[in-house]
Amino acid sequence: MLNNPTLFARHGTLYLIVECLAFVRTTLDLEQSTIQVFATRPDGAAPQWGWRYVGRLAGHELAEELGAETIQQPDIALGADGRLLVLVTPAHKDFRIRVGTVGDGCVALEMNSIDPPLLARDESRHAIIRASIRGKHIAACTYDRMSATGIVAVSTGRRNGDWELRASKLRP
Repeated sequence: MLNNPTLFARHGTLYLIVECLAFVRTTLDLEQSTIQVFATRPDGAAPQWGWRYVGRLAGHELAEELGAETIQQPDIALGADGRLLVLVTPAHKDFRIRVGTVGDGCVALEMNSIDPPLLARDESRHAIIRASIRGKHIAACTYDRMSATGIVAVSTGRRNGDWELRASKLRP
């Protein structure tokens, strides 16, 4: 099942970055769920665009590296220095919650490329973390290097259904 899509445009190409949720019957399979990238040249009417598969951006191994059970809610942005970033929400299982997972923060990771999708790694082969916001119930985030707010994250309030936008001032 496709979930939490985001778009990113660069050099005349439009990228669709999306969670691909795997299931075993009706149970969410976080170990097999991934984030995938597709691309098109948005020429003419949208129904005529031809999409191509670009590749797998990340999966369970990145979630484990970030101390989580899954990663979700991807977003692509340019960092303060112009380098490509992917922002993700590390999350853990919680089947008491309707969606089955709870976000544990937001992490901005450096990318070497979006086409093909390739995370930047340090000499120890760890993903390069440019910024992170940790905390229970902090979820989807976004970033624009021209904004003074830094990374903006969504968090759930104290009462069920309340949401807050938080400006972090972190400018990765």
